[in-house]
Amino acid sequence: MHRIFFRAALIVAGAGTASFTTAAEPATWRPAGPWQLDQQPDQCTLLRPFAAGDQRLVMQVQPNLYSTTHSFKLASETALAGSREGMIAFTLGESAPHKYYAMLEATADGRQRVLRWTTEKALSFAELVAGDQMVRIDAAAGFNGMIHWQGAKKAFAALRACQDQVASAKGEDAAARRAYKRDLEPLGNPGRWVTNDDYPTKARTKMLEGDTGFRLTVDKMGAITHCEIISSSGFPILDERTCELLKMRAKFAPSLDASGEPVADTYSNRVRWQLPR
Repeated sequence: MHRIFFRAALIVAGAGTASFTTAAEPATWRPAGPWQLDQQPDQCTLLRPFAAGDQRLVMQVQPNLYSTTHSFKLASETALAGSREGMIAFTLGESAPHKYYAMLEATADGRQRVLRWTTEKALSFAELVAGDQMVRIDAAAGFNGMIHWQGAKKAFAALRACQDQVASAKGEDAAARRAYKRDLEPLGNPGRWVTNDDYPTKARTKMLEGDTGFRLTVDKMGAITHCEIISSSGFPILDERTCELLKMRAKFAPSLDASGEPVADTYSNRVRWQLPR
C-alpha cells in the first residue's frame, strides 16, 4: 500500500506502540575522522565517519531552515545489510529515548544502504549535546549501536550558526522562529491525506513512481493558501495530484509565536508514490 510519510504523524504513531529487539551488547562506533561542516546556499550539513571493528558508516545531519528539526542519515556498505524500515529509539546521553520511524534507502550507485529519520523540536542539539556525547540507537529496523559523538557540542553549535546564516540570507530570523510556542500541528490522520486509492489511473497504468517534495503555506487560521512542489517525482501527473489532494485534505492547528499569537507558517515534507508490490 502506498504510504505518505509525515514527521509529526510518525512521532505520534510510534509513541508507545513499537517493540524493539535489541542486541545484548550493541556495537560501539567511534570516530574515524573529524566532523565536517558543508555550507551550501540553501542548506548546511554536518558529517562524520565512524568505525566499529572493520565496519564503517557515515552519519549526516541536516537541520531545517530554523534548526527546529534535524534529519539524520546513517550510510554504510555493510553495517545496514540487515536493516529495514521501522521504528527506532534514539537516546541522547542519559535522557529518555525518543521514538521515530526510520526510512531505508540506497545511494544512487546502489553501493550503500541509508537509514533516515527526523527528530523533533524537543531535541535541540546545540543546547543539549555535551562536548563528549554518547548516542544510542535501538532499532526494530535492525541497527543497534552506541555512537561516540566526540566534540559534538562545538560541531552542533557550528551547524546552527551556519544554518542561521542561511535563514538570514532568506530574510528569516531563525532564533525568533525557535522561540515559537507551537509549530504547525497536523489535525486528524496525515497518513490519510494521500493513500494508494488516490493513485492516478494513467500513472498506475504506466507504472510511474517517485517521491514528491512539497511545501504548504498555512495562514494563521490553519488553512492552506498555497502548495508548492519543491522536488519533483519526475512525473507532473504525480506532482499535480499531490498538491490537489493536500489542498483538499490537509488540516493544521496554526503555529503560535513567542507571545502565543497564531501566525502564518509553512510545512514541508514529501509523498512517496509507490505501487503495491
